[in-house]
Amino acid sequence: MVSEKQLTETAKMPEGKVVTKQSYLKHGFYRKTLAQEEVPQFDYLLNRFIKEFEPQTLIEEILIQQMAFCQIQLDRLMVAEMKEYVSQCKHESELFGGGISNDYFCKHHYERIKPGAYDIFSQYAARLENRIYKALKHLKKIRKARADEMYDSQFAVSVTES
Repeated sequence: MVSEKQLTETAKMPEGKVVTKQSYLKHGFYRKTLAQEEVPQFDYLLNRFIKEFEPQTLIEEILIQQMAFCQIQLDRLMVAEMKEYVSQCKHESELFGGGISNDYFCKHHYERIKPGAYDIFSQYAARLENRIYKALKHLKKIRKARADEMYDSQFAVSVTES
């Protein structure tokens, strides 16, 4: 049996880093393309974001597309996390001879399921959420700069007219 300490130390070794670095590919939530079934959801999100933010420039449109795509990736992550959780519940149930339903383990034995198993999901979720917030922050910055330019040009016109 491999201890938690050994797993942590393995991830620090060069070969462990390669495995850890590629672990997100297992679930596919960082995939850079949309699956066919994700296109309608992406279009829906994109249209909602466009309606909400009313982009004025190409860069604003790009930032909105990034936000929509990151949200798709977050949704993928939630599905992968749920599959992992159900898989662990099933495994726990089988350890006890399968006489107890998976639902029982999912509700009552969450703490016993692989300590730290969901840390990787939390890390990826935080990265994706940070990307969304960063895009939103840039969007606000661009809008503020444009508003300041409009104010400056209006002020310049009113000063010259006086």
